[in-house]
Amino acid sequence: MDKELIKYCLSVMATKEQIINMLADLGCKPAKKTIKKDEAVKLALECPGITLDYITTFYRNKWERTNIDIHINNFKSGKLVGHDWHKAMPSILHRSLQDRVRECSAGMYTLDELLNIGSDIMKQEYFIVAQHDILETSIIEHFEDAIPPIKAKCITDFVFRGTPVDLKVSDYKGEWANRIKTDGPLTVDEKKRLIADNYQEADSERIRKQADGSINNWGFNRMYVFIKDQDEWFSNPEGIVNRVLAALDNTREPYKIDIDGFKIEAFCIEV
Repeated sequence: MDKELIKYCLSVMATKEQIINMLADLGCKPAKKTIKKDEAVKLALECPGITLDYITTFYRNKWERTNIDIHINNFKSGKLVGHDWHKAMPSILHRSLQDRVRECSAGMYTLDELLNIGSDIMKQEYFIVAQHDILETSIIEHFEDAIPPIKAKCITDFVFRGTPVDLKVSDYKGEWANRIKTDGPLTVDEKKRLIADNYQEADSERIRKQADGSINNWGFNRMYVFIKDQDEWFSNPEGIVNRVLAALDNTREPYKIDIDGFKIEAFCIEV
């Protein structure tokens, strides 16, 4: 399994140039001046020095953390209160906003109201990016064996306890919002259904294509963090982070879930 994970980290989570730097660092520099990435990966897998421990150390040293202190201060400022998509869809934002402009021209909004909608949407964008980045950075820093990607726009946010995952931070939607208010903790079967519901709702064709063909379907894996009170980000972001890390301290294995005929592994953290 270690060799497959090393191959995944090299193939998906690093650039060709970074792999060549690893090879040079270990005295396994390619003989050819120009090689393709798959050739560099093959050479790396044959280099005795490229172990999972080496990958972990190299990637963590090259990883660029998010300045989460700025995010936390911005949350506490209160300036992000009122964040709202206003029915705009992130994946088709231009067309969504186009509709709002035309509704304004039809007299449904004043120009000031329309501009305020734009402000709320920007707050919403900041909110979802910041909460993700705070937790991603905190998890990688807290768990010394976590492996972060060292390339931009990776389908995997980090490797957690040997499982590559894409981090998703969410609240409880629809029936689940009512479920957590009325009964006890979610059962294992309920958690699996909760994951499947969120996966099917949010997983786009573009993301699926990026993950298609990845080793062991690892590109499809997720770590879901469900936060009951989203407003707590404005008053106690450190508390949310601490509870997430405490829950992960006691988490060992992901759930194995069948979704539309293919299997994924996913963690489910509730705070």
